[in-house]
Amino acid sequence: MKTARTFADFIKQLEAMAGQKLSEERIRLACTHSSAVNEGIAAASNERLEFLGDAVLDLVVSEWGFEVFPEGDEGWLTRIRANVVCGTELAGAALALGLDRYLILGKGEEARGGRRKRSILSAALEALIGAIFLEAGYEKTSQFVRKVVKSPEEAAKGKITDYKSELQERLQARGSSVIYRVEDVLGAPHERRFRVLALVDGGVMGSGEGTSKKEAQQKAAEDALKRLSEADSRSKRPD
Repeated sequence: MKTARTFADFIKQLEAMAGQKLSEERIRLACTHSSAVNEGIAAASNERLEFLGDAVLDLVVSEWGFEVFPEGDEGWLTRIRANVVCGTELAGAALALGLDRYLILGKGEEARGGRRKRSILSAALEALIGAIFLEAGYEKTSQFVRKVVKSPEEAAKGKITDYKSELQERLQARGSSVIYRVEDVLGAPHERRFRVLALVDGGVMGSGEGTSKKEAQQKAAEDALKRLSEADSRSKRPD
């Protein structure tokens, strides 16, 4: 994908992909990281748009996978979606779009290489999706997303690692369930790390940290699966 040369070119590129004229102010907001607000460079960050875009992205990719795999069950479709919307894939899509060139960062984050950080890139792409949704509505946002992210068919060809779904399936077979709770948020606002607990039947089964809640939840689920497997192994040992 050919990247734009100026911010005005970038907006034109987005408009062509979405088939809708877009607000420069809103797109600029989608590109604004919280570090720019902390340093007084900008008045507001992209975090609210990221929240909205995350939900819209999940819906678009869920619908897309539902169309592509008519025989796919819930577990399969969940794994496909997780593979498409994971931080690594979204950061790669953001780079391919050229979004890194138009990020508005604080000087400190700029010096730390923020334009190449996976968490910042993936969050900005989600914020951009949220902005386009507000400007253009669901159908045109879906059109945009399908041009930017990896397709469900591509996702199915690679290794699909969705620890949350795997844990949920194993627990359901036992008549149990899991919920995820944010235990702590670490670091400065522009360098946040989330610590999440995986609670099974009210007790802590696993924990994990990540630069986003999604990443921390996956790591907590991975930890819980490891502990569950260890417990199963111990129960099968002869006395």
